[in-house]
Amino acid sequence: MSSSDRENGNECFKLKQYDQAKEWYSKAIEKDQLDYLALTNRSIVNYQLESYESATDDANKAIAINGQWYKAYVRKAKALKQLQAYRDAIDCLELALSLLENNNVVVDKTLIAMINTELTGVYTTLIDTRYKTITQGMDVYVEYIDKIKGKGVMARCSKKSNQELFNESPLVSSISYEYIGDDMYRHCSHCLATDLDVRLFGEKDKAVHSMIYGQSPPPRHMKKCDGEACKEWFCSDKCCLDAWDKYHSIVCSPSTREHIDQFHSQCKKYKQTNPLVILKMFTMIVSNVIQHNMMIQDALLPFTSFISNGQWQTAHDEEMLTLINLMLSEKCSTRQDLTTNLFTIERYRQFNAIIQCNASRIHPPSDVHLLVNDMVAKTPLSVDYIELPPGTKIPIDELGNYLERMDRLSINGSGLFPITNSCNHNCDPNAVVTYSSNNNTVTMRTLRQIMPGDSIEISYIDEDQSRPQRQRQLLEKYLFRCGCRKCTIGRD
Repeated sequence: MSSSDRENGNECFKLKQYDQAKEWYSKAIEKDQLDYLALTNRSIVNYQLESYESATDDANKAIAINGQWYKAYVRKAKALKQLQAYRDAIDCLELALSLLENNNVVVDKTLIAMINTELTGVYTTLIDTRYKTITQGMDVYVEYIDKIKGKGVMARCSKKSNQELFNESPLVSSISYEYIGDDMYRHCSHCLATDLDVRLFGEKDKAVHSMIYGQSPPPRHMKKCDGEACKEWFCSDKCCLDAWDKYHSIVCSPSTREHIDQFHSQCKKYKQTNPLVILKMFTMIVSNVIQHNMMIQDALLPFTSFISNGQWQTAHDEEMLTLINLMLSEKCSTRQDLTTNLFTIERYRQFNAIIQCNASRIHPPSDVHLLVNDMVAKTPLSVDYIELPPGTKIPIDELGNYLERMDRLSINGSGLFPITNSCNHNCDPNAVVTYSSNNNTVTMRTLRQIMPGDSIEISYIDEDQSRPQRQRQLLEKYLFRCGCRKCTIGRD
């Protein structure tokens, strides 16, 4: 009987005779391939023998037989942690807790505490691995809070109201689908800096366009990528080189052009920006694996460190993934493991969930807005107008209406920011995300005084809405119910 072999294995395991324990468990599995207990036990033996991939395989087999067996998920999580697949390990531990908590049987509280401790350990390791380096020297740091909030951003020092906390460029970003192929908004594919075509300006505003783009030197020197048939533009040599090193070299090929054009066409047709970001995520990972010799899990880590809340399924996922596969197949032809482990519908939807639950809307000021801000800053307090263009006076108190009319000149996009998107939500926030340059860089500023150790909290939505509206919007988009003070005491 397999159970007696399993018991023999258990005795050897207690004595730390791991090789012998593995033999007994293997015998039990040979006699009964559905013995998920033996598979779970052999998983922990493989873990002790530092054979972490085998430990993961055994746990997966046990789960395939009995998906309700919480121990298999715990064993798998321990192995995944050693393989640095922290996000997957967290998902396994949270699923184990869910299975235990939803079980009608009384559960040992010590067991729940043990899994929660393991969960905290994985979260902390993930955050230390990902965030310690990037927040070094900054006025903020990232730490694990709890399994409800996950991680959060904390202040290292005190700040007064309306002070800058930090500037941050995104890990990955893309312009919105609506600007694809629109040469009136010529944008840098890397930092999203945008030159505006004179056709966007009415007759009386064309002089403003000349003030900006007729100056010497101009705001930036846009140039097209040198790649054959490539349609991407960059605002500087630095952006061009950064993009080439991080992702652009993977798709800059005449053989991919047709697929890229088709992909862009479908994004516009379906009015979806997320696939554009997902494509860059995949290309960044492929670049790191193929050109920088990273392990797949290491290349995934910058993205999987974001909370994803599972998978986000939308229409046309399969179609968009197929097009991504076609674009990247040439570069990945010698790496079957990328096709097997990376280009899956589950991974695509995980990335979609990461974007849906974390990404920030990018909405930088246009060159017109920057010009007005600069002119106002240089205008003496005794003067109540600016001249835009020269000879045309606009009263200071009417600039709001003027800039609102020009708001269509500011592009939109989407981006993942490791620090900014680690800030937790509050309907009464103590900080706000701002854009002060014509690119995808954000500036976090305080809304009131902040002390060392305070959590930096922003509003994910329009906090001036009613409480029911806020709760509904947060639940629909971010999958949580807000418990901030403004919501709990009903102060709107």
